[in-house]
Amino acid sequence: NKYDEHHLLANLEQEIEKWDKNPSIGLPFYQSRLMTNICTGWDYGNLYIFGGFGGSGKTSFTFNKIIMSCIEHKEKLLIIANEQSITEFRKMLIITAMGVGTKRSINRQRLNQGNFTEKEKEKLIAAKNWIKSICDDDKLITFVFMEDYIMEDVKKIILHYSNRGYKRVIIDTGKPSDGDYSMPRWERFTEDFKELYKLARENGGGLNLAIWVNVQLADSALNRRFLNEHALGESKKIKNEASVMFMGRTVWDDEYDGEKNALTVYKFKKDTLNGYGYERVEFKLNKEDAPYYLLFTPKNRRGQDNKTGLDVLVMKPNFNNNTWEEIGFTKIIDDRSF
Repeated sequence: NKYDEHHLLANLEQEIEKWDKNPSIGLPFYQSRLMTNICTGWDYGNLYIFGGFGGSGKTSFTFNKIIMSCIEHKEKLLIIANEQSITEFRKMLIITAMGVGTKRSINRQRLNQGNFTEKEKEKLIAAKNWIKSICDDDKLITFVFMEDYIMEDVKKIILHYSNRGYKRVIIDTGKPSDGDYSMPRWERFTEDFKELYKLARENGGGLNLAIWVNVQLADSALNRRFLNEHALGESKKIKNEASVMFMGRTVWDDEYDGEKNALTVYKFKKDTLNGYGYERVEFKLNKEDAPYYLLFTPKNRRGQDNKTGLDVLVMKPNFNNNTWEEIGFTKIIDDRSF
């Protein structure tokens, strides 16, 4: 059977030595020290869930923080997609490479319009060359598109590529299996995530994978200032299977400087006056610099979450070149409006 028996009080000293020499540190999120510190990265044996509203940049965020990190650290990655095509992902790769690599920009819509100018084409080729300069393995990241999203097929695909060394998986976007009407959609969604967790876990017959799943938050939660599992609507039980759950939304108009619910953002920088330690710097968000993005952590088995003292991470996205800069932290009051 798939049960593992251990004795809790045995081999404690050996375990301490193992923790010392083999820390449970996952793949760092790309250019995101604060987000990485929240859960010590994207580690094996764990299921991560990222929730966002429709059209809010879930895929763009995942591309910057996860896919670019896999490219930088040369980690084999499987992407299972059911919404955006390989062409859309390649366009996002070039745009992101311009934002974080060559530091040049182009109107994102121009990639759809074509008929590039010589200057535009030169920028695009430079971005391609930058990607090749940090990773020349064309098979590092495998993309599989599923017209019909069926969990049994997802499991077969993950098993197939896991046996070929792909231990990191992104599913964009997780949803209830198509064509199964034997149970309500929310219940089917919960069962699907149980299957994904079984694949991710280290023991109990699992494959010891790092799985990241993007999910869409319920439209009924669009008016919620504080995001937690209740923003998942009837599917909130999928939280039970996650080791880490992130949720994001853009900053609202009334949360900018001078408005009724203006946010106070803080960060720590080196104390140059005393020459040691750090000082806390507080500031407001300027609406002229919009948009800003709030990253909530409703669940975190690998550290603090928003219920146990962790504040909400603030980011400054630039969707034109897909960069996501960490700005600091802020407090959002849980108004229990659900």
